[in-house]
Amino acid sequence: MIGLIIALLSQVFPHSYDVKFYGIYLTIDPDPDTIFGVGEIRGFAYGGLDSVDFHLGSALAVDSVRLNGSVVSFRRLEDTIWVSGPVPQDFTLEVFYHGHPTAGLYFNYWGFFSACLSPDGVKDAHQWYPCYDHNGDKADSARFAYTAPKGFDVAANGILDSVVDHGDWKTFYWSTRYPIANYLIAVSGSNYYVKFTDSWRGMPLWYYPFTYDTADLRSDVQAVPDMLDYFSALFGDYPFIDEKFGYAESNLWGGGFALEHQTLVAMGTYWVTGTGYHILTYAHELSHQWWGDWITCQDWPHVWLNEGFASYCEALYAEHIGGIQKRDSLLNKFKSQYFSEDAQARFPIYDPPMQYMWGHTVYKKGAWVLHMLRWVMGDANFFSALKNYADSHGGGTAIIPDFQAAAEAVYGSSLDWFFQEWIYEAGYPEFNYNWFVSDAGGSYELNLYLRQVQDNAPVFIMPIEIMITGATDTLRDTVWVNERAERFTWKLSFAPSGLAVDPCEWVLKKIRYTEVAENPVDEGFLFLRVLTNPVSSRLSFSYCLPEDGAVSLRVYDVAGRLALDVFSGQASVGTHEMSVPLDGLRPGVYILRLRSKWGSLSRKFAVY
Repeated sequence: MIGLIIALLSQVFPHSYDVKFYGIYLTIDPDPDTIFGVGEIRGFAYGGLDSVDFHLGSALAVDSVRLNGSVVSFRRLEDTIWVSGPVPQDFTLEVFYHGHPTAGLYFNYWGFFSACLSPDGVKDAHQWYPCYDHNGDKADSARFAYTAPKGFDVAANGILDSVVDHGDWKTFYWSTRYPIANYLIAVSGSNYYVKFTDSWRGMPLWYYPFTYDTADLRSDVQAVPDMLDYFSALFGDYPFIDEKFGYAESNLWGGGFALEHQTLVAMGTYWVTGTGYHILTYAHELSHQWWGDWITCQDWPHVWLNEGFASYCEALYAEHIGGIQKRDSLLNKFKSQYFSEDAQARFPIYDPPMQYMWGHTVYKKGAWVLHMLRWVMGDANFFSALKNYADSHGGGTAIIPDFQAAAEAVYGSSLDWFFQEWIYEAGYPEFNYNWFVSDAGGSYELNLYLRQVQDNAPVFIMPIEIMITGATDTLRDTVWVNERAERFTWKLSFAPSGLAVDPCEWVLKKIRYTEVAENPVDEGFLFLRVLTNPVSSRLSFSYCLPEDGAVSLRVYDVAGRLALDVFSGQASVGTHEMSVPLDGLRPGVYILRLRSKWGSLSRKFAVY
């Protein structure tokens, strides 16, 4: 239901016009870190407008604005600018501006580098060029002209149409004919770049390392053609095959930064090693060309569609190059990273807090959610759903209910239960389990008790595989958990000696085998609880046995001396309540202790 509500609300487009084209024509001067030029916005206004608005960072001065070639007046409030109309349905804005950008485009010793998504989650495209800064409105195409000092090489989105030499300056003309989101528009320029090229299926692969990293990047990207082959087979052909793919090295924020700019990934210096150690980071960023670039989340509450998908592509590529063992090793690392963050702040994947936008819940738990959906749907259906989703929304934007609908179309029934618990609610299941076998003279009955003990999280519904092993036999079965406490029973022809819950680790969870319950349960676990405390003349308590067996219940004082022998003997499986007189016990603190073959439990109580 929550997915339907989100889908309905997201149908309301938050703007009065549709961006058709961006043009950025800038002179970029690294000394003294300034830009000046023209930003062009072509749009379609629904029914015509009295005025039109766009965004530009307040650190940049607007010299003039033209609407369809005529100079017009405008007013400005911080980062938003309104241009006076009337505005025809098809219009062109030309914004002449200059200044030193404080975000979005950064200067340092090595050159200049755009980054429209910063580590604190801020959207910064408008901080360096005029645009309508919202994911939901992609331009259909874009053209760029970047003029930089001689000696600089300048990389950007799409294809390089030409380079014009002006003596001390050069202009690099780039263009893309594919739809592009504002934050994916990029430029990187450096006089330390040493470009090298490769190709894949006739498409150019262009790489821009710094001088000192040329050999290392050349080694690191050897796997790129294989990545393109693999992901194209899974998701459909590389979306921008008529242009290019590449990486441009950047050293923003200590060099640990990477961003999936369309057709030209910004790859931080940290990731360039020459050893292939960070090959999965390269795979992550390349996979964004499908998940994030070709299909872009319509707004940041749906960022899982970008980052959870790309993170799972790390696991998929690990499986491709190293098998299930390498994939599961990575997923276990993801699990630990997510558990660590969740212990500090628990929140759903949908609409994460800004400070955790690029955190482990969205990325690592997000990857696990796709892994579990693969388990629920099966491989064939899961990958068919991904292709279905890419075909339906490629070149545009999407929200989480769009992906759910694509998955349901293949699965054949509702997945509301799955998306509700894993996307729109927080946390994960924590299981306690216990199991017993009874011999029926040649056949065996095995009872498995599973209890979900998580707090601040829903009771999860999931299929879970159970593996029962004997000396020479193995039984695998799948059960559905959907209640707080459950019992599952198998009739077996062999004597079971082992049991594993989710042996292939398809489900994100914590699990432990225990015979002792932390809270009252109906069956399957050992439990002891004092019902009245403090007491005067009678002690009331309850206990639960996981199966028939011997038990002793005694009361001790704090010095460890026996004060009262309550019961010793055989007791039946299940919950029992007792009330015993405390004749002769002086006021003070005592301990009720239960001993059994399944363990011992102690509970304090006071007599007054």
